[in-house]
Amino acid sequence: MADDHLRTKLVAAGYDEELVWSWERDELMARYAEVLVEGAKAKPVPAPVTVDPALERERLVFEQRKWEAEQKKLEADQEKEKLQWEAEQKKWEADQEERKLQREEEQKKWEADQIVRKAQTEAQSEAEKQKLEFEKLRAENEHQRWLADRDDKQRQEQAEQAQRDVGRKREDAKEKAKTERKYDNAAKARKYGEAIRGSIIPMGATLWML
Repeated sequence: MADDHLRTKLVAAGYDEELVWSWERDELMARYAEVLVEGAKAKPVPAPVTVDPALERERLVFEQRKWEAEQKKLEADQEKEKLQWEAEQKKWEADQEERKLQREEEQKKWEADQIVRKAQTEAQSEAEKQKLEFEKLRAENEHQRWLADRDDKQRQEQAEQAQRDVGRKREDAKEKAKTERKYDNAAKARKYGEAIRGSIIPMGATLWML
């Protein structure tokens, strides 16, 4: 029998409605059993009604069995609800555990990604550093090579200038020697001519005297 139906019967039997509605099912069933045992009626009648004890006992047995069946059904429903709640609780706990594992897995993955990104960043930074050092070294080598080429060019130009100076001095010396020989030959010719003239005059004078 449903709780609302029990409350209705108890109120009809004379119990206070507010009090009845405050009772739980166990209290309702106990009070209703008392009503059945005492033979309380929802609406008292002026003249007593004769009740067959055998029928009343059968009715009480029927109501008792009905109540026990309802009690068993209630217990079965409660057990079912308990099992259902336990199953839901286990499912909830399993879901929570799965979410926890998932969060831990995501955390590990994130940490691994961070390690990889850090390694990549450090590797990239190191590569850029090495590249800058290489470029700096190459620039220094190119500068040194430019200085060496400049020095070689200057030495080559100086050597060529020295060769030109030596050649010019050699040419000047030749020209000077040639000029000196020219003047020397002229001087010799002049002296020879003077010597010839000097020898001719005395010979002429001698012939004149003869």
